[in-house]
Amino acid sequence: MKIASITLFCKETFRLEPWIAYVSEYENDLYAQVIVNNGSESDTALLQKSFPKAVVLYSKSSNMITSYNMAIRYVLDNTDADAILQITNDLRIEHGGLKCLYDLLYKDDALGMISPILLKKDSEIVENYGAEIDFSNMLFRHMDRDKAYVEIENEIEYRTGLPGGCFLTKRIVYETIGLQDERINMYSDEVDLGIKCANAGFKLLTTKSVKSWHQHVFPEGKKQRSRNASYFMARNPIYIARKYYGSKIIIKTFLSRFKLAIIELLSCVHHLKGKDAFM
Repeated sequence: MKIASITLFCKETFRLEPWIAYVSEYENDLYAQVIVNNGSESDTALLQKSFPKAVVLYSKSSNMITSYNMAIRYVLDNTDADAILQITNDLRIEHGGLKCLYDLLYKDDALGMISPILLKKDSEIVENYGAEIDFSNMLFRHMDRDKAYVEIENEIEYRTGLPGGCFLTKRIVYETIGLQDERINMYSDEVDLGIKCANAGFKLLTTKSVKSWHQHVFPEGKKQRSRNASYFMARNPIYIARKYYGSKIIIKTFLSRFKLAIIELLSCVHHLKGKDAFM
């Protein structure tokens, strides 16, 4: 078992203390740890001090996918790791869970990626049990959201997509399909990965036998997504539809995003969120 983890850090010192604790639960199962600082260059020394065994790279790009690709490329070029764990810095995975994911991943030659069930912060309520891509409009539907963990019956589920917070990928997958599409920047990268894996014959799996928690560590007073995030959430499904499919799917994808935008706008007006809802 040779697992290399990759994680981004962008001016998130408010997350540093809990992140160190999260990593301590799986660091003994890591072969290598790669962190990409794509924020302030001065944070590189802080990261190296906080994670002395890690390789800390600095990226000048604000493009998240460019930074993830920097980490993936480093692992492929400089290590013989046979699996790559992409994990965010506000996600906790239970002790011993990483080895379990690895063992399941390598039980089946056809498997390319695996993820643990994701629970809401410090709870037994499901945030997602994998995801399904709606190929008619490129929507990414998180499965079993808001169910109690005990209500999930199947130990494993094959999915068409895995959310980007935490997933383990065989090295051969990246060697086969290439790196992630940097034109996406953020959001819908999971859709693109799911399509590329399917086209290459790799299956995606999620399992409830390993728990993880999305802790959603935000700076004080931060409640809304940035305008850039909203832009990419609307733009990227249309981009992916154009990338893989014909005009019919492109039009249906555009209409679905337009409908969602109208619903969100009406919701903001109804709840009198004001301009802060759009910041």
